[in-house]
Amino acid sequence: MLGLGTALIRLSGAPDDGVYKSASLDGTNDYIQLGNIGTVRSFQIWFKPNTTLNSVTSTRRIVGFNSAGTGYFGIHISQATGLFANETITVLPGANSRTSDTQLLYSTNWYHLVIVWDGTVFQIYVNGVNTTVNDGNNGSTDTLPSFSSLRIGTDNSSTVDAFGGLVDEIATWSSSLTASEILSLYNSGYTLDARNDSGNYASSADLTGYWRCDDSNMFDVSTNSNNGTPINGVAFSDDTPAQ
Repeated sequence: MLGLGTALIRLSGAPDDGVYKSASLDGTNDYIQLGNIGTVRSFQIWFKPNTTLNSVTSTRRIVGFNSAGTGYFGIHISQATGLFANETITVLPGANSRTSDTQLLYSTNWYHLVIVWDGTVFQIYVNGVNTTVNDGNNGSTDTLPSFSSLRIGTDNSSTVDAFGGLVDEIATWSSSLTASEILSLYNSGYTLDARNDSGNYASSADLTGYWRCDDSNMFDVSTNSNNGTPINGVAFSDDTPAQ
């Protein structure tokens, strides 16, 4: 079982007021619009579902965006397509799909999810562990798109199957993070400030977006300052992956 039993102290703070929050999505029509991000080779999000999810519960679309040349791209959780018995997380790059063998996502736990394009396919890391099992087209090469219309909590054009729960520490990189870097970012449950290299993490210079979800401004605290927009009444919670 992957998960955190308790919330812990954030190691380094946001640049504004030191108040740490997470974004709370209602699972109906809330989402966060992050706009056009460009080429992304690594993506991070911490999330805590409002109900326990497994491979037979209904689909929840936690990330969605357009992808030039390949159509829809997104990250779904608890999408039971029948490909794998324990499938819970699915990455959909255009016509292909790639899945994780994580079986249960408990409503009491925070989860650290990182998606990395390794030059050939997407890899799925949950709480610092590569949980990827295969892709939906029997090993076909995934195509890295240029991401646009990035949304958190729904797919890129609809609120059907919206994710309900908390999200925090959303980040994108222009480089492919290594397994050791991802483990450092997970940091045994302590959120690590992605702007600062620490331990085996050495890709802060490649950070292209970083949203710490600390208030309704959804500030991008990377150097790109691509602030997000909460849509349809996104609330903010004191419950964070490290408090």
